[in-house]
Amino acid sequence: MLTIKIFVIPISLISLLIAAGMILPLANAQRIGSLNPSTNPIKHIIVIMQENRSFDNYFGTYPGANGIPRGTCMPLSSDHPTVGCVKPFLSTRPVS
Repeated sequence: MLTIKIFVIPISLISLLIAAGMILPLANAQRIGSLNPSTNPIKHIIVIMQENRSFDNYFGTYPGANGIPRGTCMPLSSDHPTVGCVKPFLSTRPVS
């Protein structure tokens, strides 16, 4: 019985402190937000990154992006670069 009290009382106190720590910032957030309203309509910025991708991977053939120049030869094989070419990052989807 004594060992249960040794564990229950500290865990209860820690739980109360954590709950209070989560509630107090929410009360202050509304007050701080109303003091300095922003005129900027942007609320979120989302940045999606992929490993080992470049600008040309995404926008190389996009019109006006100044990526890969037209007529660029992408070799079919790195062992034999003069054997043949393919259009770089060919996308058949229409640009919208």
